Amino acid sequence: MTKVVLGFDLEPLIVQIDKILPSRKTPMGVATSKKFTQIRSSIAEIGLIEPLSVAAGDPKTGQHILLDGHIRLLALQ
Repeated sequence: MTKVVLGFDLEPLIVQIDKILPSRKTPMGVATSKKFTQIRSSIAEIGLIEPLSVAAGDPKTGQHILLDGHIRLLALQ
């Protein structure tokens, strides 16, 4: 049997929102969509349940690249 190597850290990393760079452009109209409104309301009521997925970017600036959670990031901003 081979050992499975994880592709992520088990411990959450706290990163300032302004230090997260999206890896893709947000489509037009997302900020007015029903899904965005639901996510924003959920974050306001309960908090962020599913954390954003980021990869290390520039260690000098502390920037990180957003891999998953683009709409959540937009709602947090």
